Amino acid sequence: MAMETIAPLLADDGFVVSLQNGINEYTIAEYVGADRTIGAFVNWAADYISPGRIKFGGKSNFIIGELNGVLSPRLLTLQKDLQAFLSAQVTNNIMGYLWSKQVNISVMFATGMTPLSIAEGLEYPDTQDVYTALALEAMQVPEALGVELEAFDDFDPGLYRQKRYGDALKKTADHYRYMLKNRTGLYRDLAIRKRSSEIDGTVGHTVIKGEELGLALPCNKRMVELVHEIEKGHRSMGIENVFELKKNLGLKNLT
Repeated sequence: MAMETIAPLLADDGFVVSLQNGINEYTIAEYVGADRTIGAFVNWAADYISPGRIKFGGKSNFIIGELNGVLSPRLLTLQKDLQAFLSAQVTNNIMGYLWSKQVNISVMFATGMTPLSIAEGLEYPDTQDVYTALALEAMQVPEALGVELEAFDDFDPGLYRQKRYGDALKKTADHYRYMLKNRTGLYRDLAIRKRSSEIDGTVGHTVIKGEELGLALPCNKRMVELVHEIEKGHRSMGIENVFELKKNLGLKNLT
């Protein structure tokens, strides 16, 4: 694990910032302490093409924050330094943004099991109840942790709470409809790079955290299983995988 290498080398006044998908801040804090960990919410799109070549897929939110919510001098300095790449915002609720992204990843990664773009997948006939179920399941976890979810460019938890599920999914679909990167990183791992994906560190993390809290997330758990089957070559990519979730879970229409 990277932190086993980094932790002993960190200066006394140093800190670690995670710029990856998933909520890595919990693990980082276990190694170096919460006071030496800064959270980062990265929602702009990019793809690794080859060594030294990254495709920038489109602008979106970039937010950093101390785990204790303090707008510290080092946080503001980091914000200034990051402007060399993209405009970064600071927040006193970084975990709210990170958990909101976790919820939205559950929705978008379901489209990653298909050859469709995010917008095409979310708008495919008779699948919206699956995406809605994935979101509602995942939202239980941060709520049980006492984390207040935050809205960002392509996700608004308020729409799900108001049962405006169609509007919630449309917000996500519209955001990615015309972006250069209009498919998920999961899709690229499975279809292009043919490698193990980040499913365990994202949706899998949500499922495990939910189980620790006594919550059942059957739709999300089954999606993790389906992705592993695709990784092993035991299952093909296709919209059938989304319908497999619907069939196995006996979902009712929620939209």
